[in-house]
Amino acid sequence: MKIFTAALIGLTLLAVVQATVQAAVPATDYAAQAAIRPGDLRPLPPIRWQDADDHTHSLADTQGRARILHFWAAWCVPCRRELPALLRWQTAHPEIEIVVLSVDRRLAQARHFLHKYRLPLPPLLLHPDDHALLSLPALPYTLFLSRDGLVLGYQLGPAPWETEAFTRAVQTLLETDPGQQR
Repeated sequence: MKIFTAALIGLTLLAVVQATVQAAVPATDYAAQAAIRPGDLRPLPPIRWQDADDHTHSLADTQGRARILHFWAAWCVPCRRELPALLRWQTAHPEIEIVVLSVDRRLAQARHFLHKYRLPLPPLLLHPDDHALLSLPALPYTLFLSRDGLVLGYQLGPAPWETEAFTRAVQTLLETDPGQQR
């Protein structure tokens, strides 16, 4: 009985401490923790991707425009949670080009995932030979590229797409002239 009582008191204290910490940290701090990290201002390797019609596209097809490359996979649980927010953000900001690329093994996996979760995205698959060029550290992974294809910044893990602070950070970053930063 003493062990049960001690355990109950311990759990109660843990719950009180956790509630106190959560109340002391505002939700916006989580967005700040997920800040866009600065890029190395190097050109991204010339990656390619396949669309649902089996056409191959390349990074050069989007040259001349600042853009975002977002990498995900059907097996990635954080990606599953993040994609709807990314799509809402993309709809709210049509002036910013976003290329959403699956790193699954087959296009059918991406297509099935998008259909299952009713996500209105074209299935685009990163070319298998280009995985090694990028060596993505984790998923989801987002790259922010200049008009010249230079890596301005990156987001490792889910991004806080629905926060104003993140939107301002993305807009400011994509308006950056990398020539002034070198």
